[in-house]
Amino acid sequence: MKKFYCKLQVTLNKYKGIPCESVEDAEYVYEAEQIGVADGYHDGNYKLTTYHNGKPSDLDYNGWQFSSFNQGTFHFPGSYSYVGIDIDCCDPNGSTIRVHNSTLLTDDFYTEGAALYMNKVMFVCLFKSVDEYESVGEYLQKNYKEVVNSTDKLKHIIKKLPQFKDVISRNECNPAIPPHFIANAKMEYKKIVSFLKDNVGSEKIIDVLFE
Repeated sequence: MKKFYCKLQVTLNKYKGIPCESVEDAEYVYEAEQIGVADGYHDGNYKLTTYHNGKPSDLDYNGWQFSSFNQGTFHFPGSYSYVGIDIDCCDPNGSTIRVHNSTLLTDDFYTEGAALYMNKVMFVCLFKSVDEYESVGEYLQKNYKEVVNSTDKLKHIIKKLPQFKDVISRNECNPAIPPHFIANAKMEYKKIVSFLKDNVGSEKIIDVLFE
């Protein structure tokens, strides 16, 4: 299978993939290669390799390590498009986790796989451990939309939001964290708060807070 290369640029505090010619084109380059062929349901697999200065290299941020070798899936239209990536990580304490990121906006895994990878990396590395990431960051991202139909979920989300805000504040003066990582996390926080206001309403939120 043919290999494709891309580098990343930051726009609106997120990463976007740009095609390039080789692993020597930038300090960090990402190689995407399809594995086999897509099946009859339009589902396929690919592998993503991270290069630093032309050599495969794990990424290190804030004591976390993120594998340079990861696999993902894609779905081409048909009725919808999809690209996903699974990322193996190790926290500062040596605990490991596999995290996932995906989008329904495209099937172009050649550039989107790398963007999904880095957009997840810059979120996960803000947390001090796998436990904190799972209990705060992952929980919020996976569950905040469930508050529409679940008062229990609303209670948990309201409890987790101040914890997420503390994570952001803790890292604002952290020299190991680039400024756009913080800006992206603040956007994520505001997105969740806006969703609560628009879909639950201030009155119900206040009722839950004072139960």
